[in-house]
Amino acid sequence: MRLYVKKPRYAGRSGFRTWLYGIGRNVAREYCRRSRRWEPLPEEWDAPDEAADPALAYFREEKNRALHRAMGRLKPEYRQALWLSYYEAMGREEIAAVLKKSVNNVDVLLHRARKALRTEWEKEGFDR
Repeated sequence: MRLYVKKPRYAGRSGFRTWLYGIGRNVAREYCRRSRRWEPLPEEWDAPDEAADPALAYFREEKNRALHRAMGRLKPEYRQALWLSYYEAMGREEIAAVLKKSVNNVDVLLHRARKALRTEWEKEGFDR
């Protein structure tokens, strides 16, 4: 509907696709701002207690073991990039400095590492 209404205003200063994505981005921002869906959880809400549910604790522990097994089967380069990103909480620039690669190379490396980890994770029988 917005496209139909705003089409007469398209001046051609940018590509049509760029202009169209801009409309979509603005509509999404407007929706989030108006819908108030991002309110914090109430204070009385408690997370599930693992001590009260041993099955939940066991499942979490098994998931962690499977994740470490899957990471162990990755290429060392992938494993190192993922470790620095998630466990050491380093940014892309810091990872690039440690691995002596460019930031773009780190982006590609992390993308491929996540994809490989997802494949290994699914071999372990987990969805995500």
